[in-house]
Amino acid sequence: MLQDIWRSGIDWDETIEADAHKKWLKWVNDVKKLASIRIPRCISPGHTEGELHVFVDASEKSYAAAVYWRIKLSEHESAVSLIAGKARVAPESHIDPSARVESGATERSIELV
Repeated sequence: MLQDIWRSGIDWDETIEADAHKKWLKWVNDVKKLASIRIPRCISPGHTEGELHVFVDASEKSYAAAVYWRIKLSEHESAVSLIAGKARVAPESHIDPSARVESGATERSIELV
């Protein structure tokens, strides 16, 4: 969203377009919801074995990595906890976007693990 506004060439003291303003208001509203997220201090009480899962995704606009811890509670039940996550806006450049963004996503996953 911010890159799109920047690319539009708008000056700092000009009003942004209605579509960009709508996206901005949605983003502000979504950020307010973050206050309701609770992260437990202990992710697997009583369990010493589990599986570490790392997911990486990338597009031309952004890339992200997330690390999850999965424990088996019973034969048919598991619990999964988000350990870490990181997202970045893809840098503006004339390098092949898919290769650059994929590389950035991979770097983020390595940093998290």
